[in-house]
Amino acid sequence: MIDRKYFSLMKKDSYFINTARAEIVDFESLYEALLNDQMLGCAFDGFWEEPVDLNAKEAKLLTLPSEKFLLTPHTAFNALEGVRRVERMCIENLLQFFQTGDCKHIVKK
Repeated sequence: MIDRKYFSLMKKDSYFINTARAEIVDFESLYEALLNDQMLGCAFDGFWEEPVDLNAKEAKLLTLPSEKFLLTPHTAFNALEGVRRVERMCIENLLQFFQTGDCKHIVKK
């Protein structure tokens, strides 16, 4: 989804932040964009394969300086606001289940 064309449209003083799946980004296009200074840098919350395989082709992004490519350990959701939202959803589910026998937020198998 996110490839050379996307990166060519970015301003040179911008950052690309990906909190979605890494697979939506063409890593070769990203690597080239970073090397060619098409943007200031990028951050990813998660990688193509976790744990990171340092022999994978995508791992060459990790050879870039952290100012260019920053990887967080797939925990960006773990901010206080996110934790509180999950707690509220759990409480809402429990209350609804005990009142009606049903849950608003169900994870499907």
